[in-house]
Amino acid sequence: MKLLSNNPALKLLIIIILGIIIGTISDINNVILLYIIALAVVFSIILLLLKRKFPAYLILGLTIGIYISSQLIQLSFKVPNKIIPTSSALIQGRIVKTLNKTPYSYRCIVEGKVDHKALPEINNTSLILNIKGLNKYPLSLIAGTDIACPVKIRLPHKAVLPTEINEAQYAASIDVQWIADATAKKVSIIRKNKDINYYRELVVSEIEKKIDILFSKQNFGVILALLTGDQTRVPQSLRREFSLTGTTHVLSVSGLHVGVIAAVLFILLGFVRLKWLKLVIFTVLVTAFVIMTGMQPPAIRAGIMALIALLINTTQRRVSAINIISLSIILVIIFDPAMIYSMGFQMSAAAMLGIAFLYNPFRKALFNLVKLDNKVSNYIISSVAITCFIV
Repeated sequence: MKLLSNNPALKLLIIIILGIIIGTISDINNVILLYIIALAVVFSIILLLLKRKFPAYLILGLTIGIYISSQLIQLSFKVPNKIIPTSSALIQGRIVKTLNKTPYSYRCIVEGKVDHKALPEINNTSLILNIKGLNKYPLSLIAGTDIACPVKIRLPHKAVLPTEINEAQYAASIDVQWIADATAKKVSIIRKNKDINYYRELVVSEIEKKIDILFSKQNFGVILALLTGDQTRVPQSLRREFSLTGTTHVLSVSGLHVGVIAAVLFILLGFVRLKWLKLVIFTVLVTAFVIMTGMQPPAIRAGIMALIALLINTTQRRVSAINIISLSIILVIIFDPAMIYSMGFQMSAAAMLGIAFLYNPFRKALFNLVKLDNKVSNYIISSVAITCFIV
């Protein structure tokens, strides 16, 4: 109970999770949901005025959880438990990221809907789309473009041999459910939108040009992956070597990368005397980096944690790691409920909670056994704590 009383954000997170469970097992339509939200806000305000904080917390948290569960039901993606061979389908959606572009082909990630002949229409899904034949039928394609086309679609393949690239694992890491192929002749461009993905791609394109000038071809793919999260330019042979040594995560933009960038920015902004001005500049720069790297779940979580930590530091309040992690998780799932389905976000959140909850108990236990307190023992304790929570 002391843990919950000292960490109100953790208490709210637990209540929200309970609300998600209640919303999932109950059938609540949108009209009833609106009434529930309106009544919950009114009652929460009344209870806060009466200084009844816990009932207000309970009502507000359960309502948020029920709202998130309603969004998850609409976003849920389910594939029947059967083998789906390569077959015909129609897709309609928006290009959110360019993976590779040549004069002959274009490879990208599309978010939208799939109309598969063997399945009901699937909305809010992501797929890797390979478009061929651009040399005969040129198309101007970039992130932010809405397209529609017939495709040959399949589920990602799992690796059979140890030396094979695990397509299913790669697809899961970027939250993609399908692999599709199309011909340029049959691709229809519906409209071009100058959204956040469009501007991100323009910025990344300029960064690529600078990296190409400053670094050798051998290091180009690795530097690009570290700065922008784009691993498509890393040679297959080098990626396989990283995979065999268990260090593939180094190539992806993780919470560690964002943490390092945040620490460097904090040091560089040391000359700014006004704390609130420093917070604003820091927020803009960290947000820009997270967007530039494709808003990957671990980067979003780490970015929010860095902003909350600096906000607490600016207001000179007591810092609690558990509170910061819990609040960052709450903010992420409120603004983007689909993150709950992201394997990257689940593992990132579990790892941070594991360190926050289990590091000190494990450290005390190890010190009592071997009287050892150094960097090696701290690394071992952190690894064990992360593993326990992820498993």
